Formats: sequence, structure tokens, C-alpha cells
Amino acid sequence: MRHYTTYSSRETKKLASEVGKKLLAARAQQGARVILLSGDLGSGKTVFVQGLLRSFGLSGRITSPTFVLMRQYKIPTGKKIVYNRAYHVDAYRLNKKTLHHALKKEALQDPRAVVLIEWPEHTELWKKAKKAVRITFSHGRKRNERNIAMPKLF
Repeated sequence: MRHYTTYSSRETKKLASEVGKKLLAARAQQGARVILLSGDLGSGKTVFVQGLLRSFGLSGRITSPTFVLMRQYKIPTGKKIVYNRAYHVDAYRLNKKTLHHALKKEALQDPRAVVLIEWPEHTELWKKAKKAVRITFSHGRKRNERNIAMPKLF
């Protein structure tokens, strides 16, 4: 497990951008690339997703899907980019049944999709994914300090 500390939203987005660039350069796998984002409210999960999606070449407003359950994004494709879709799910207000309707199982089986699930502990659908990666966020001692733990991804 690797541990990172960021002291601003900008630093969290920069770390996420580095992860996103490595992710886009990675080889395809069976099923979607699933990233689970766990942590307390306000610990940086959505900010991390924003930085990750920006590294995929997305522009425009990227907001939390807390009230709409899920947002789907088209990833601009290039010659070496494996992924062409991203799904951002916020399971904070959901139960298992609701998430099944929001995120079709096909998305988890799509090798050209990246699925980002905030609050994965509120559902078990992610268990159907191959090789899900869990990133954990926590508040630090100082104002705006965030501790981020993730496995070596690539």
C-alpha cells in the first residue's frame, strides 16, 4: 500500500491526474477497471475523481452524482487509449437494489469502461468486478490535509 498526503484540492487533483495517466496507458483487462473510493464525508473522493477524469481529457463541469446516483462520461479516444467510457457512482444514499438499476452489470463487464464508485461499502455490486482497486481517503491533522492510501496500481 502506498500512502500520500495532499494539502489542497489542487494537490489531490494532481495526484489523481498522475493515476489517470497511468490508467490510460495500462493494458486492457477482462471487465471494467473498477476503482473504489472509501472515506469520510469531505475527505477528497470527489475531488480525486475530478482530477482523474480531467486526465482523461474531459472538459466541462464534473460534479458529484450524489443526487442523480451516477454520471456517465465519454472519454476522448486516441490511438493508445484503452478506455472510452467512465461511470462515476456515488453510493452514499443507495441500497443494493437501487444501485443495480443505476449501474447495469454490463458496465462492470465492459473492458473499455472505468467505473469509479464512491462509498462502495453501501453496496456489494462491485464484488462482481474483476480486480477492483480500493483507494482510501481520510482527513489529516492540518486544515485541508488529506491522507490517501492506494495499492501500487501499475
